[in-house]
Amino acid sequence: MAKAGRDEDFGKSAKRMFPIEEAPFYATKWGTAAMLVCIGGLESDEDCRTFTAVDAKNPERQVIPGLYVCGNVMGNRFAVEYPICMRGISHSLCVYYGYAAGKNCAQGV
Repeated sequence: MAKAGRDEDFGKSAKRMFPIEEAPFYATKWGTAAMLVCIGGLESDEDCRTFTAVDAKNPERQVIPGLYVCGNVMGNRFAVEYPICMRGISHSLCVYYGYAAGKNCAQGV
């Protein structure tokens, strides 16, 4: 799917996909502490607005009026890796973007 540039299973953005081709390959069992934050979610801009999906009928993404997102459900906040060396980053982004989403929603941005 990375080579094709389209994630048929989950709709992941092509710019976030990388082919894994050379061995050795490793795997790990995920426990409750392995997933610290939601890496996926709704993509948004700096105003916390969300967008329509891109498909053949709608090649241009449009802002979805009245739908804002903040916190751990904001997609693509961390690109391809969560920065575990920065303590509190998830909480601080939740606080800031929660404020920004509420302010922009109230102002109709």
